[in-house]
Order: sequence, then C-alpha cells, then structure tokens
Amino acid sequence: MVFSSLLFIYLFLPINIILYYSVKNRKFKNIILLITSLCFYAWGEPVWIVILLISSCIDYCHGLYIERFHGTRKHIMIKIFLRKIDRHEAYSPEAVVRVISHWKNSMIRPQDVMPEPQELGELEKVYRLYEEWKEENYYDFDDLINETYQCIRISFLLQDL
Repeated sequence: MVFSSLLFIYLFLPINIILYYSVKNRKFKNIILLITSLCFYAWGEPVWIVILLISSCIDYCHGLYIERFHGTRKHIMIKIFLRKIDRHEAYSPEAVVRVISHWKNSMIRPQDVMPEPQELGELEKVYRLYEEWKEENYYDFDDLINETYQCIRISFLLQDL
C-alpha cells in the first residue's frame, strides 16, 4: 500500500482517523498509531516488520535511559565546581549549564570569556573547571554539535581547494 493508493485514502486513512479521535486517552492513541503503522508497513513488505520492531524496541530503551540520566552527571559536577569557588549559593546549576552551553555553542572557549562583569569571571572559572574535568571523563552534547560543525566546515573548505 502506498500513500497515494485509493485503498489508503478511502479506507485505511479514514479508519485510522476515526480510531484515533474516538479515544481520549493519550496512551491508547499512541497504541492505535503504533498498531496501524505496523499494519501499513506490513502491507508493503512484511519481512521488514521484524527489523522495525527490534529497532523500535532498542530506540525506546535508549530513550528511557537518556531520560533517566539526562544531565545528572553534568549538574553534579557543576555543583561541585560552584562549591570549589564558594559560589554554590549564588548560582543554580541549571543556570550555569545554560550559560556554559551558550558559550560553547557560540564557540567561546573558557580563556576567551571576558571577566567583566564579575559574575562572568566567576562562571568562567566554573567553565574552565568543567572543561578540564570533561577532557578526562566526558563528552557532552555541545561538543558533539561543535565537532560536527567543524567537520562540515573543514569539508566545505576542502571542496574549495
């Protein structure tokens, strides 16, 4: 079955829409979408359903893992660094993470942060400590984005040669 077939447009799609909007519970709506999606893909090539189910289960488990541990290590280390410079009561770890993330995404290294006003100088110390710790133990999402950007930039530079 393809999206432009008459069977899809006049039978499969209306049944899906009716089923989806007849249920109020969001969990049941998602179950309806999952089952009807599997039926749609099985209609075209049933062999690939097994791979689709395995891939979906793996992705779901990875999503649960990410949700459970998202940012906890980073926040704990930021708290430790704030205590180290005796500013743990002045800043929330969430705010510090946002500032550091902004600097990283703006390609500002710790040594490039302007120490004025005083608050930025304090956060620069935390940023420097975080980057030093991270070099030995950790690779965060901002690093992945920056590395990807650098690879694309180098690729375009090489194409110009």
